[in-house]
Amino acid sequence: MLTENRLIIAVHLGDLTKKRLIFITSSEALKVDVARYLVDLVAEEQAWQDVVGDEVVERVVGMVEMWKGCESEEIRKMGWELEKEVLAGR
Repeated sequence: MLTENRLIIAVHLGDLTKKRLIFITSSEALKVDVARYLVDLVAEEQAWQDVVGDEVVERVVGMVEMWKGCESEEIRKMGWELEKEVLAGR
């Protein structure tokens, strides 16, 4: 349950669709950093994808896709790294 909750919180923090300005603010970048940290915590657990529901995994994949298309190079890089390191075996 903790694993799934971490991912749900990460998806809410990492959601960039609700940003107010055209560019990424430092507070939005911090939220993305925290979301990345939470996903990394989950990825350290063995067989985490067996514990987490498919819907939550799909929401994380959607968040990563959003990050990969972000105008911020730092966030875009995080998206590609997460896809390669965490979601590659999905």
